[in-house]
Amino acid sequence: MNAKYKMIVLDCPIDSMSDPFSREIFSKIIDLKIRGYSRVYEYGMLPVDTSDFVATHCATFEIINNEYIPLMAYKTTPLSRLKVFNLHNPLVAIAKYNNSEKHAQIVEEFVEKNNNLGFEVYYNGGFTISPDIIKDPIKRKFAWDMMTSFHAFNGEYNQSPKVIGGGTVRFKMEEKYEHMGYKAMYYNGEKLPPLPVFFAHNDLTQFIQIEETPEEAKKISSNYQELWEDRLIINKDYLSENTYNIRKKAA
Repeated sequence: MNAKYKMIVLDCPIDSMSDPFSREIFSKIIDLKIRGYSRVYEYGMLPVDTSDFVATHCATFEIINNEYIPLMAYKTTPLSRLKVFNLHNPLVAIAKYNNSEKHAQIVEEFVEKNNNLGFEVYYNGGFTISPDIIKDPIKRKFAWDMMTSFHAFNGEYNQSPKVIGGGTVRFKMEEKYEHMGYKAMYYNGEKLPPLPVFFAHNDLTQFIQIEETPEEAKKISSNYQELWEDRLIINKDYLSENTYNIRKKAA
């Protein structure tokens, strides 16, 4: 499996945009998101935004004849980095757009609580599985396993499993993400109601969070430890001598 698949972590693409291989991987992740979201949304829904340039993109690629084909991807962004680039917390932005002070309050309290405990908090979003493998049960399961494994491994690697995000109600994403550790946010003992997302044709989203990585996610990720250890990290310290050498190393 290791020779056929590659876990790639593209960390803050703006820092490595001058590198041709980094640009190629970034472009393929963006294309994957556009194709994935356009399958279930009408034209006019933008699945990418400014934060994609500074996020950490986690993706798994299938390598065929030295060609990198993305199977899944999502982005995880430390909220402290959003501040560096003067970008808003996405959940707080959705809450304020809907004039929901209680949603904004709960998100901000979660972030403040964990920051005070020494944890970075991450915003996860843009979950995409290639539409090319939707009808392939084996590859589809593998893509979901990769999504779960990235969550588990990142929580350990970053020494912080603390995450906020949104689960689209229409696709029952809160339930599908539960085994990764996501749970609905609550206000005074009651589950926060979902809010319409203005940039997603007002699709309802449930505010969700991760406090700890569940044992189920750890168990799934343990099957892919070797893939994780062999992952390719592209960040500001990454400089390729030429595309050929990097392709050879990654493959």
